[in-house]
Amino acid sequence: MVAWFERMAPRERAALLAWISAVVAVGALALGYGRAPQDCLYSPEDFARCDPSRAIGALGDVVVTALMWTALWITRNPAATRLHRFARAVGALGLPVAIIGSLTAVIGDAYLIARPIAAIGFGALGFALVIESERGNHLVRSRLGMVLGATLSVWAIAYVPRDDWILPTGGTLIFVPYVIWAVRMGYRLATDRAPWAKESRPIGFEIVGDLAAVVLLFIASPFWITSTFGVTSLGDRSNFVTVTNATGEPIFFYDDRRVAAYRERIEAGEAKTLDWLEHGTYPTAAENLGGMKIYCRDLLDRELRRAHYKITVVRDPTTCESR
Repeated sequence: MVAWFERMAPRERAALLAWISAVVAVGALALGYGRAPQDCLYSPEDFARCDPSRAIGALGDVVVTALMWTALWITRNPAATRLHRFARAVGALGLPVAIIGSLTAVIGDAYLIARPIAAIGFGALGFALVIESERGNHLVRSRLGMVLGATLSVWAIAYVPRDDWILPTGGTLIFVPYVIWAVRMGYRLATDRAPWAKESRPIGFEIVGDLAAVVLLFIASPFWITSTFGVTSLGDRSNFVTVTNATGEPIFFYDDRRVAAYRERIEAGEAKTLDWLEHGTYPTAAENLGGMKIYCRDLLDRELRRAHYKITVVRDPTTCESR
């Protein structure tokens, strides 16, 4: 096997590595996150208890990143501009940062520190991928590669300050465009076939094509953001919150005590699931049927998330004295 690999041309080796990276990307997701319990979806504290899923996902990221970086490095052309040389230097620095951060993330509470470190590394690799896909070897130039690199860089910037659980390199469907890109690039390298040069078209066709691209962008961008970033960034997000009445008496519960018109009656011992719009702070409160407030608490979104969107109301009037 080693001798056969050594007899291959450099671009053929790169093609094989690209194809293997695509297989690993799909396999890691199927083996890791398919087995992850629901508790993994809430916070770093929960994620730290999901060792099998976390280790497989992190290892998959490391292998995929190393294989693709090697494939691109084997087929690199001389950097002709300062930006290209700078991008390659940034990628070379980002590679060990991403790998070290991903591997360190599987060690207990080190995830809290390692996750942003890994995100910075992947962000650097994303920037390098954008430039390489635009100015690198003609066989690896790709608009999809540029989109993937830009997505990875923006994802890294967005997730460095976050404290909630995330997939190591994006959302659950990031592997779909990655696999398409890796397989297509592998085919070009294996067959030595560059993309077809575009022929000039009449101005009317150019305008219609540009308008169609803009419309497609608006239609596809919400799905792209959700599937590759792992969050919904457009529209009003909401979460189902379960409120349990443990006071021993019926209560009126407010998700915002400043708005008296919206309240839910919850009987003693009853648990009711409510649909709340997501925002930063929830000034919750509960009062008995006589109108006396018996429970008040300001919940941050991160606290609610780490509580698995569950609230238990207990009788504690002192929490309402200063509110």
